[in-house]
Amino acid sequence: MRNPYLYRGLAGLMILALGLYLIVDRVLMPNSTRQHAVVTVPDLTGLPIDTALAALALHAFEFGDTLQLFDPEYDESRRRQVIDQNPKPGARAKPGRRVFLYLPRGASRDAIVPEVAGQSPRNARALVEAAGLIVKGVLPDSIPSHLDGPVTRSKPGAGTMLTRGDSVTVYYGTGPDENRLVEVPDLTGLPIWVAQQRLRAVDLSASVLDQTEADGSTIRRQSPEAGALIPAGSRIRLYTSGVN
Repeated sequence: MRNPYLYRGLAGLMILALGLYLIVDRVLMPNSTRQHAVVTVPDLTGLPIDTALAALALHAFEFGDTLQLFDPEYDESRRRQVIDQNPKPGARAKPGRRVFLYLPRGASRDAIVPEVAGQSPRNARALVEAAGLIVKGVLPDSIPSHLDGPVTRSKPGAGTMLTRGDSVTVYYGTGPDENRLVEVPDLTGLPIWVAQQRLRAVDLSASVLDQTEADGSTIRRQSPEAGALIPAGSRIRLYTSGVN
């Protein structure tokens, strides 16, 4: 049994569905995804970073981040000038694409705090300045030390990674504090590093003698003996089990 109205209705529905598909595919989807909105990435090289950011916004691009790129001809006056970008100038991209900007840097600006303990304040200052750092001050150490005059430590400590131009404070020893007595702890049988830690905890220091083994040595005897009262900052002589 054939109903001409049924077939006409089905044909009409198919035509309507096809029309809706074409509208979504050709009109709505491209507009929502901005598929055809492709623009040229502007050339930002040579511009100050603030000007480059304004240009990105004008062209509807997003700022990704600033990265550093080594420049053999680095000049401090150009440190905020864009020298490269990604995507490259002239590339075709959708609005909203993130653009990364490269700023120049010279040779490594990292500086390591040198070891200054035991040096005279004058030599310590020279070592710190030779490392590209600034001596903020040379002060008497508040921590008692057996040293009287030579440098005891720095802040930040030796080996700390800083940036050239950062400041370092140098401390020098004022000798044992005769007005404050501390009790010498019992260190026999302890590994060297443990003994040194215990001495530092009570403002004493160690002088390790007759040590023949860098690792595994323990304290055989000490001088002064455990229980003695001595000035804070004094040095304890430690003898290791590395010697028969």
